[in-house]
Amino acid sequence: MKKKLFLSFALLASLLLGGCGKTETAAEIMSKVQANQQKNEAVQTYKMDGKIKMAAEGMTLDFPIIMTIQSQPADKQGEPVLYFDLSLSFMGQSMNMKSCVQDQMLYTESDGERSREPIDYNPESVAELQQEMDLKKLYSVFTVKKTDNGYDLNFEAKDYGELAELISLLGNAETDVEALEQMKEQFQTLEETTTLEQCKVNFQISKNYQMTGGVILIETSAVEEGMTMNLSFELNLTVSTDLPMTEMDLSNWVI
Repeated sequence: MKKKLFLSFALLASLLLGGCGKTETAAEIMSKVQANQQKNEAVQTYKMDGKIKMAAEGMTLDFPIIMTIQSQPADKQGEPVLYFDLSLSFMGQSMNMKSCVQDQMLYTESDGERSREPIDYNPESVAELQQEMDLKKLYSVFTVKKTDNGYDLNFEAKDYGELAELISLLGNAETDVEALEQMKEQFQTLEETTTLEQCKVNFQISKNYQMTGGVILIETSAVEEGMTMNLSFELNLTVSTDLPMTEMDLSNWVI
């Protein structure tokens, strides 16, 4: 279940990030980004560098996060079709996880432990899901700002309810409804115990409708026994199409 949730997150991120005169609407811009991606045979690489930060009574703890998601059309470039790499560190301790989808199998390695299982993954699954998305509805919550380099797509939530709404809209495109419902329920539970101080999502699109970067920022606070605790989550995104697909060594994959 844990592996499937990680894969669901990777697919969800690919969908969300991949979407991303008279000012065009966010949906119109997103559709052109997707059209370019479907024509582009290059590997799509999303690198996210960020941290989770906890602060209370003058003490601050940082949890660095580094994440990479790569995808490619298997019929044009070959396997694997999806690669996911996540590393977290805290006070000298680290957690690493990487996985790939290849030959209809999901391979996962987490802190030295390996696993594999069959997965019904069509090489064109991401593209098909993107085509099925109701772009107008999904990106109705995003505003558009025209820049010298292209466009900024922005989303801002004032409370957990608005954040849960975005998750609901993504449910129209993602097949793993169970994972999305769990995420939505978690946001609703958080609303009972914490305050959402800030939630912003920004995607940067070039003039030729290529995604180049973005930022995801969430800040919350909670008061327990008179003590205020602040928690923030920030990811800075860069997108490139000039890197080769990462291949995991599966030659001695003994379970």
